[in-house]
Amino acid sequence: MINCEECGKRMSDTATSCPNCGARHKAVVRISAGRKNSLIIFGFIITMIGVVLYYNQYTTSIPDNLYSIESMKEWSSADSSLRMYYAILTCIGIGLLIGGLFSKTKE
Repeated sequence: MINCEECGKRMSDTATSCPNCGARHKAVVRISAGRKNSLIIFGFIITMIGVVLYYNQYTTSIPDNLYSIESMKEWSSADSSLRMYYAILTCIGIGLLIGGLFSKTKE
């Protein structure tokens, strides 16, 4: 339960408008503490997997003969799509982690 910003009466925290005065409010989605912790842990794990895969792909795929422009172009284009997917995975994990950290919990 929250107080209406307009009239001060008590109202549901999931209501979009005050039943007393009709003022519009944003509904706040609240999750349980256990679900919040699970979201944080899952986001951290996904982030770490993405970072490790990206770094592993980046360091193990460098050829020994990067002395010519042609070999550098070939190396950079060969694994770029795979590195992009790992970077996207990392961003998804960071999004889940931030979402878990800043989500509101049920009382």
